Amino acid sequence: MGNCKDKIEYSCGKKVNARCVDYEGNLSECTDLGDCPSQNLHNVLEDMNRQLTEHCNNLNLDNSDVDCLYTPGVRPTDLTLPELLTSMSTMICQIRDSLPSDGDCNSVYTDPIDCANLDYKCLLDECGDSAAPQNLTELLQLMINQICNNVTVP
Repeated sequence: MGNCKDKIEYSCGKKVNARCVDYEGNLSECTDLGDCPSQNLHNVLEDMNRQLTEHCNNLNLDNSDVDCLYTPGVRPTDLTLPELLTSMSTMICQIRDSLPSDGDCNSVYTDPIDCANLDYKCLLDECGDSAAPQNLTELLQLMINQICNNVTVP
């Protein structure tokens, strides 16, 4: 270690143990020290370190699965919590704004589904006379029709 003689601890006279120094400030709302009106500096610092560690652990995004929040050029784990929350908020707003607000059917029912390359098996006739459904609404109706055709009512 370097020369420590220029540090303030060596220029203040005799050292005093933190347990012997009264703390006269306010305690945080998250303290575990209780309602005791007199606290010592050691206990307050230990309590603050515990709180700081707890907050750091709660803010740590290293083990979070935030890959879907990828921004080109930025790894999700490099985002700060405010940046992550802003990104999530933006995505939520984009999803909300993409939904119909006038009571129309959600576009998930009318968007083309041909990209799914579904094998409709018994839903389409073997001769190929019936057309494949183009969207989820048509697929659901086709399934309902097939079910109804195969149900016998007692």
